[in-house]
Amino acid sequence: MSRLSMSWRSCPQGRARWTSFRPPGGRCARPRERSAGIRFKEEHGHCDVPARGSENPELGRWAGKQRAFFKHGSLSPDRLEKLEALGFEWDARAALWEKRFSELVRYKEVHRDCDVPQSWNENPELGTWTATLRSIYRRGKLSPDKVERLEALGFKWDPHAALWEKMFSELVRYKEVHRDCDVPQSWNEIPELGIWVYVQRRAFKSGKLSPDKVERLEALGFKWDAHTAFWEKMFSELIRYKEVHRDCDVPQSWNEIPELGIWVSNQRSIYRRGKLSPEKVEKLESLEFEWDQIAALWERMLSELVRFKEEHGDCNVPRGWSENPALGTWVTTQRTRAKKGRMTDDRHRRLEEIGFRF
Repeated sequence: MSRLSMSWRSCPQGRARWTSFRPPGGRCARPRERSAGIRFKEEHGHCDVPARGSENPELGRWAGKQRAFFKHGSLSPDRLEKLEALGFEWDARAALWEKRFSELVRYKEVHRDCDVPQSWNENPELGTWTATLRSIYRRGKLSPDKVERLEALGFKWDPHAALWEKMFSELVRYKEVHRDCDVPQSWNEIPELGIWVYVQRRAFKSGKLSPDKVERLEALGFKWDAHTAFWEKMFSELIRYKEVHRDCDVPQSWNEIPELGIWVSNQRSIYRRGKLSPEKVEKLESLEFEWDQIAALWERMLSELVRFKEEHGDCNVPRGWSENPALGTWVTTQRTRAKKGRMTDDRHRRLEEIGFRF
């Protein structure tokens, strides 16, 4: 009996019952299960057969038993050698950790970070694993060598802080291209960035944004009031428009920056209602902004007519003059209005002063 290593256990009724049979050198590994293990390795690239949820539950249980025999020193050397030749891992948890770590390395190569969503469809287990690591780390239960390897990969223990840093970096890149931090909520390139910018402003207004984050955003030129930020952005665009076109009369249909023409029109409308702040009025007037666009156009055309006379000796601009078609049309319009008595005395006088013939 001792050679066959048979063990007996007493039943509650006092009768002996045979519970296991183990030949010297460990329990026999059935050839069918060994072959199944080889096929599993060929298909999956590893020998970590799950004990549950696999297509072959018996193979999972068999693999678990081989690990148990190994830990108790009851696995024969030849079986140990065969299993290790397959790449069999004796510590299933360590093997799984290494597998997930390798998957995390591949995730970072594609996504540039280690912030795997728990609901990531491509590999749901990886998202759950990264969340579990953070939980174990917070409890102080993660080994120093694992902490070191994860941190070397750029793993962030606080996903919220990691997301903030990621979005901040995206905002820096946005500003490099667009010259401001006013990301629209509907921005198609990175939709979540527009939402994040909105959330930062809301957190700041409610006093929930930390001083260091406030400081970093302000150093980037971040504006806490979205309306003020948009006004400043449009004002800067208007400065650039004037440098090119010599006036602030942006057409509403201007294709280069359509919103600038609409914004200019809105400033005039708000001004007429007496709702534009003195500070904004002063800034716009410093650009020689004209509140009455029709009056501004008249003044501009008069200046063009003065230059025409200096060059040609009269004010008789041909209606189809190719150099400035609008000036020829304007001159005709002035004569028509004067004949119909629809021109103010002031304008009539100013035209006569430069030798204009009605």
